[in-house]
Amino acid sequence: MGLTVPRFLKIEDVEVNARLRPFSLDRQILIDGIRMAVAAYGGCTDNDPPSARGYEPWRATTRGLRELLPSRGYERDDSGNFSTIKHGKHGIRIVVLNTDSKTGDPRLEIFPRNRLKKGILHERAIGAPD
Repeated sequence: MGLTVPRFLKIEDVEVNARLRPFSLDRQILIDGIRMAVAAYGGCTDNDPPSARGYEPWRATTRGLRELLPSRGYERDDSGNFSTIKHGKHGIRIVVLNTDSKTGDPRLEIFPRNRLKKGILHERAIGAPD
């Protein structure tokens, strides 16, 4: 999934986990999510509809995280017809998206973007109170 990190940047697992801990997450569980997406993408063939390479990774990763995260206080949420995984205590939602190669770059001046422009449901999920 093509993360290009400059050679001078080396981020230790302990640093990543320290940043994720307040959200009851860790590096490994997010890597597991990425593996779900890659496996689903890899399972698509030229005989699938063209949108399958976007839909299947989203579907598999959303389901997988919903199965992995309840032990960490997360729960499935489909309010507003928008599929997320939320943590009530932390007040956050996890939304699975296809993003560009800037995702995961630790430099503050780098801004990852969604691969495709998102619609009103995404805007509501980001800005709407619970």
